[in-house]
Amino acid sequence: MALAPRDFDIDQRIAVVKNAAFSPIQLLPRGVDVAAPISANRVGLVVVHGIGDPSPGEALRDLTDAMEADGIASFDAAVLERRLPDVRASEHKLKFFPVHLRTGVLKQVAQSELIAAEVFWGSASQLAPGKWGVLQGTVSLLLNVPTLVMGARGEKSVVSVLSWWASMLLASAAFALNALLILTLGVYIGLCYVFGAPPTKWEIVAPIAAAGVTFWLSRSSWLWFKEACLAFRFVGLVCLLPWLFTGRTLQDFAKVSVPILGFTIVAVALMVLVVGVVFVAQRFANRLAEGSVTATLARCLQFGLWTLIVPLAWQGLFALIPDGGEQRWMIDAFGSAAASNGLQWLLALVVMLAFGCVRALRWVQARAAQRQIDASAAALEAAVNARPADRLILHPVLAVALFACVMVGAAVIVLGAIRPEWIRPLQAFAGQFGNAKVAGAALVLVPLLATQLRLALDLAYDVMFYLYYATEPGRRILSRTRGTTRSNNPMLTRFHSVVEHLVCDQHVAQLIILAHSQGTVIALDELTHSWNIRHEKLPPISLVTFGSPISQLYQHYFPHFYPDWKSAQWTVFFSRLYEWNNFYRLDDYVGTTIAPPTSFAGTFYQEAVGRGGHTGYWRDPRFLAALKRQVFDISGPAARG
Repeated sequence: MALAPRDFDIDQRIAVVKNAAFSPIQLLPRGVDVAAPISANRVGLVVVHGIGDPSPGEALRDLTDAMEADGIASFDAAVLERRLPDVRASEHKLKFFPVHLRTGVLKQVAQSELIAAEVFWGSASQLAPGKWGVLQGTVSLLLNVPTLVMGARGEKSVVSVLSWWASMLLASAAFALNALLILTLGVYIGLCYVFGAPPTKWEIVAPIAAAGVTFWLSRSSWLWFKEACLAFRFVGLVCLLPWLFTGRTLQDFAKVSVPILGFTIVAVALMVLVVGVVFVAQRFANRLAEGSVTATLARCLQFGLWTLIVPLAWQGLFALIPDGGEQRWMIDAFGSAAASNGLQWLLALVVMLAFGCVRALRWVQARAAQRQIDASAAALEAAVNARPADRLILHPVLAVALFACVMVGAAVIVLGAIRPEWIRPLQAFAGQFGNAKVAGAALVLVPLLATQLRLALDLAYDVMFYLYYATEPGRRILSRTRGTTRSNNPMLTRFHSVVEHLVCDQHVAQLIILAHSQGTVIALDELTHSWNIRHEKLPPISLVTFGSPISQLYQHYFPHFYPDWKSAQWTVFFSRLYEWNNFYRLDDYVGTTIAPPTSFAGTFYQEAVGRGGHTGYWRDPRFLAALKRQVFDISGPAARG
């Protein structure tokens, strides 16, 4: 559906953005005559949630209730719900998503109607609730990290290409074989308990059942990942067919699969070491491509999680084997899948200590910045110029610790295959920590930390899900299209549908977009790359971002797709705004400051609103006070600083 044409063209709008004076109290740019059927006093408020807002309408409810309590606006008690189309492309089945709307009026602005609508994209990428969501997010990290590596490959380099192949190999063959063997072990344990003794003739059921479950899981959306799932089923079939025709025991099945698994793991570890050596060499030679940092860190994250989680899964099953049921193939398979068993706990401890040090450093920095603001005679000016805490997501200290530990783990795996006598003392020492008690303790602690783990996994999962549409082979770069062809990224199309509803159906004369966290990237991408600039024109837009990762994450780790603001890529985006306000918390672990967009001719303003982490902005009185002052100008011109 095309947007209704407006009575001023793009050149006129760009001139308005660059030159016109704006009156926030009127909430419309001066000198712009908007013709019917648009209501000159009708304002559309678009709410785009981030992580931590999993329920439809939750962000809208929190914001509108807080705005009403703070005297910014008054809203009707009823919250309306509509169903808008999710996917527009004709080759896709039409889907709908819930849109919550709430009408009201802006206070101190005569006869100004306000229509607030939420862009709920959570169900498009949302993890399952509870502990199942933790499992889902963990498996997604093991499988989908190649998406991050591909996202870094805008500028190809030796490091990024090798990282891609290592990640794909780890996410496909190694995962498939491990999954099949672990499922087989699970079926075997079940048969032991059913028949009261290690199965004999019934052993034929185990690999067949395991292969069936593997096939079923690979069709589940949260395990579906391009080539990885093809290998998932293909490698399982390769292992199963020889077993069917050459042997009738689980030991014969293991004779086929265990060597392949061991070879795959050693090959991945060797590639990890090569990538690390090349990365360090390029770093010291000052020839490191921008994408190489992201590719290396993503591959380290995937390999580190692999060596930590796989032994835990195996040992958790070993603990269930009844007495007398152990078989040699189990030990061989475990040795191939977890060649550095025991060492991973020591390396994980090093990474956790680095993480604790970074958290402590950020806490000190945020407190110091808050004290400086509180002690300043000009608190607002101090908040504008406040220095937030250093980045938490892959802080240099954390990144170096992760990189070093992964290199050590990979070296142990490779040496264990070619020169086991060299590392035998280290393996003997690490073996003290690779026991069932440690695995059992981890299995107890993980559910207790499910809430914290889920928040972290939610963030990683949202980013990977978003980049999936940016990097999937066969799609256009970043799924960014112009003209009549729409991106079928559901996160973007939902934003598009809500904005189009407000503009075309509700006939708003102006848009105020409030976007949090990942929602800010959705808004920036869609405003930049959608709506034909000359035929699908938008009303003037005031953008409010908070907790935004656009500079700290996307422009830092994916500079090819998200360049700095001087790039011509952002010209259309800037032409659609007359005002951009960014708010952040001093200790926000996802997004703090945004690099000032020097190419933006409108008004850009950003301010720290104290401490408080990444979530809960919608009801934060400090954020509401800044919103009231800077966006709605209720406090008067003198307060705008």
